[in-house]
Amino acid sequence: MRRFTSIGATAWAAAAALWLPLLWQPKWWHPDCALRGDGPIAYLEGFPLPFAEPSTVTSLEWFITPLPLAINLFLTGAAVLPLALMTLRGLDRRSPLAATVLSAVGIAALALAIALWTLFISMGAFHPTAGIGDYTGRIRPWNTMPAVLAEALGKPACTR
Repeated sequence: MRRFTSIGATAWAAAAALWLPLLWQPKWWHPDCALRGDGPIAYLEGFPLPFAEPSTVTSLEWFITPLPLAINLFLTGAAVLPLALMTLRGLDRRSPLAATVLSAVGIAALALAIALWTLFISMGAFHPTAGIGDYTGRIRPWNTMPAVLAEALGKPACTR
């Protein structure tokens, strides 16, 4: 059963990496938040790197930058994989049936996450872009900071 628990742990890691951007994304401040003349500006979102910008026109439209998203998915999956392996292998020693069931649940969670990502992409909710731009060219990583920190430093909040 050890092989199936390894597959289950990998499925849990991939599922966690795909579910995290759908369920929780911290907001990131960027320099355009200080510009008020051109209408509402949205926070960037993503963890650990900002990769998405919600549209200020509709609530279900996002501009996604694929490279930071891929890095985020890799880092999240790499962080979860050792924990999932330890949990499932430890459980496999005590109760192989429970480890098999938990592995199957991980595979089902991964399948559901892939289905949701496919649905959002096919609906046109996610629009891939080469990079999230600002009015001065491109938003650079050193120009962004977590929104909580920016607001603590007195920078103007972005509005949605």
